[in-house]
Amino acid sequence: MPDVRAFMASGYFNGKIYLVGGYNTGNVDPSFGQVWEYDPVLNTWNTSRMSMPATLGGPGFGIINGHMYVAGGRDLNNTNLNTLYDYDIAANTWTTRASMPSGVNVPGSAVIAGKLWVFGGGNPFTGPSTAPTSGNKGVTGVRAWFKRLFNPDTTNALQVYDPATNTWTSGPTLNQQRSFPVGTAVGNTAVAVGGYTGVSTTTSVEVNVAGGGCASPTPTASPSATLTPTATPTATATATHTPTATATATATFTPTATATATATHTPTATATATFTPTATATATATVTPTPTPPQRPSPTPRPRPTPPEHVSNCYFNSTDCTGFPKTDTLTCFECLVRQGGMSWQDFSGCHTTCP
Repeated sequence: MPDVRAFMASGYFNGKIYLVGGYNTGNVDPSFGQVWEYDPVLNTWNTSRMSMPATLGGPGFGIINGHMYVAGGRDLNNTNLNTLYDYDIAANTWTTRASMPSGVNVPGSAVIAGKLWVFGGGNPFTGPSTAPTSGNKGVTGVRAWFKRLFNPDTTNALQVYDPATNTWTSGPTLNQQRSFPVGTAVGNTAVAVGGYTGVSTTTSVEVNVAGGGCASPTPTASPSATLTPTATPTATATATHTPTATATATATFTPTATATATATHTPTATATATFTPTATATATATVTPTPTPPQRPSPTPRPRPTPPEHVSNCYFNSTDCTGFPKTDTLTCFECLVRQGGMSWQDFSGCHTTCP
């Protein structure tokens, strides 16, 4: 970040993170009103945006429709604030809106159904768990007890802001009073986690589905309308095409459909509509099948040629191919049959009959 900060307002809009106000030490002095814009894609900070009209830290906050709302907190005078500032992110302008019913510091906050919820908080630094004093005001005794009764140092109050009407209303209180809680929204459910109870820290978690004083009343109307048109068209078509052969096919299609739709929309009206069409169609068609082409005969393979006989040694005086051959240029048939040889020898051995 451009500098050290704590207790800032924060939010995410249109791909950017916005941080507003806060402190840079453990004290409320100095406090700041700067707006920092962080681009997570470029990993860059923009510190040139218009600052808030006041300097503070520890507010409730939320972004609604491109506007960042900063509610309450504490300034360098150590005063719980009831102010509400509206930052138009696109226009880069600040506007002061309706003040909170009660000033609060370090509350939890969430955006529920287009409204800003600010819950818990208070002034936890005055310590009601010790002596009955108001801490920095110097008030003691019974007056301090009554002061904390009507202005608790830690509260469980819920304050709801509606940007559409610029008004605040009270909602159902937390089950456990707490300041410094983590606040968020899950759908239309507000979640408060941990915090300080005015006596000690807590690990408790509680949720609140949008309701109580936070939801707008829903008018109910129940008009009923019924529409039942009936249509019965009948069509008969015949087509005939006969070049050679004739085949006849008949198809009949008779659909009957009934649709009943019931739509209920709250908060305005409930409507019922019924539509029952009936249609009957009969068609007759004559078609000619396609002739089947004759099957091609399988080709007859050619016989393999017989290799020519080879010539070799022919022996006339021995049956075991010994001695001197008469000639070495006769085939087996010429040697043993025509010339009367006794044996014939080739590369495969000695033969007295032709292989």
